Amino acid sequence: MRTRVLLAHQDGLLAAGIAVTLSADEEFEVTRADGDSDASVAEAWRSVDVAIADYQTAVEQMKKGELYRRVLILSSEVGEARVLRALELGAHGYLLSGCSVEELVESIRIISRGGTALSPEVAERMAESLRSKPLTARELTVLRELMSGQSDKGIANRLSISVGTIKAHVRQILTKLNASGRAQAIAIAQRRGMIFDSSGI
Repeated sequence: MRTRVLLAHQDGLLAAGIAVTLSADEEFEVTRADGDSDASVAEAWRSVDVAIADYQTAVEQMKKGELYRRVLILSSEVGEARVLRALELGAHGYLLSGCSVEELVESIRIISRGGTALSPEVAERMAESLRSKPLTARELTVLRELMSGQSDKGIANRLSISVGTIKAHVRQILTKLNASGRAQAIAIAQRRGMIFDSSGI
């Protein structure tokens, strides 16, 4: 029985290339998410074995809570916050968009059987996250403010808490990130992609 694959990636050139590659293999039956209505798009997502999508499209669909199929995200971004968000919402795979054809095909096979497929870079990022203590929601908020260049006083005013409390949060952030100072903490957070971008997706 052929594996039904849905392509719902915003990068049209990438999607076209994947469609041609997979369609040449009798193992796969490929469709595109080109419906004109929300109902037809939802039906397309429900009627396949594996859906391949960019991060934003995948998250938007998974947040609806109506998916019955497995989702494989292809993205150039491997930020920790984004990957964790995708996995929490139910994604079964996360690959870099520059992955090889062999890695993509094998990942589709693994996911169609109920497994999980992560690119080595994504797996390493998740391992790094697990090796360190997670920041609390408040600490992440303070870290975001630090990354935007705010002073302790400025952050305190924005969050309506005392400067002393902000300094305590900063100390915890430095400890958890094993950083020697604020600049290093910001650099670590940027490298790991710990903060969502402005879209908040």
